[in-house]
Amino acid sequence: MAFHHFFKCKGVFKYLVLYTLKDEPLHGYAVMKKIEALTSGLYTPSPGIIYPTLQLLEDLGLVEVVEKNRRKLYKITKAGLKELEEHLPELQQLLNKSKRFLFFLRDVGGEALLATMKKLFEVLDFLGDEEKRQIKGAILSFSQEVEEISSKAVRRHGSNSG
Repeated sequence: MAFHHFFKCKGVFKYLVLYTLKDEPLHGYAVMKKIEALTSGLYTPSPGIIYPTLQLLEDLGLVEVVEKNRRKLYKITKAGLKELEEHLPELQQLLNKSKRFLFFLRDVGGEALLATMKKLFEVLDFLGDEEKRQIKGAILSFSQEVEEISSKAVRRHGSNSG
């Protein structure tokens, strides 16, 4: 999923990485797995995202590298803990929202949507132009319907809050 873009747009991805290191030093793979757990499986960052972020945090003095059993571990520094503490409320808000989104997906049939996307991935090489056109139409129709429902909910919420 594109949750990395959500975290990057919100500017909190580096704080998410710091959060994973607050209790103990970890190697990069463990940071990835911890983020996956924190987001309830909605997002697993790739090595191409994690390691540059860890390098950035090291350059900023927010983490340091320690060696243990010939493994490179990342440890949060005092400056990193201070930075994390300053941004913890917005990070918690985002993590809570991602968990609510996961529960929402389960409530509205998200498993069916994910299964459909998996099926599309499996049959991608067999789809002709006409099937692609039909799938595009179905996706656009679905997206438009969801947008209309969402907009109605926002308007209703707006008219109830004033």
